[in-house]
Amino acid sequence: MAYRSLAAVVVLAGGLSSAATAPVGAEGLPTPSRPALSIKVDDGSVKTRPGQVHTYTIRLRNLGSADLNGMSVTETLPAGTTLVGSADGGSTGADGQITWTFDLPVGQEVVRTVKARVDKLPSGNGIASTACAKLAGSTVPIVCSTDLDRIPRAELASATGVGAFTLFGGAAVAVAALGGGTWYYLRRRRRAAAPAAAAAD
Repeated sequence: MAYRSLAAVVVLAGGLSSAATAPVGAEGLPTPSRPALSIKVDDGSVKTRPGQVHTYTIRLRNLGSADLNGMSVTETLPAGTTLVGSADGGSTGADGQITWTFDLPVGQEVVRTVKARVDKLPSGNGIASTACAKLAGSTVPIVCSTDLDRIPRAELASATGVGAFTLFGGAAVAVAALGGGTWYYLRRRRRAAAPAAAAAD
């Protein structure tokens, strides 16, 4: 299965109020502000291998009608990778997480970039990096995006300690063993049948 970066996620978070002042409606009540955000993380690659450096670019855009102050975006690097260089102004935390906090005016986009080196491949079929955005004062993400890179078969075999010869040669060895067993069985039957044929003559 080919892996690729997931498309940008757009969310209309109805019922959530932004920190900005909302306009006043005809009834004199504030019109509910609905933050609309799109987010995407992409490293421009679909494969990975040990030692490869992935450059992840995170893009967050405010598509709503109100400025969003104190927004935060957290990027979680794949397991087995190490941050290369700076965190582009973000703060680093446990489990490979990098967090940025900023204001996001209407129609504006924030772009952050981080690099991660693959030190050890996981046991699965690929590595994943996820970016999530939260409103100020909230602990619940409202938009997330994930980038996936698959591990080629040869690299996966090396990571699991099973060589390509073992993976692809094992079947051949099994077939050879089965064929040898069949030949030995037929040879014994022929030997056993020879005396019987001689007695019949």
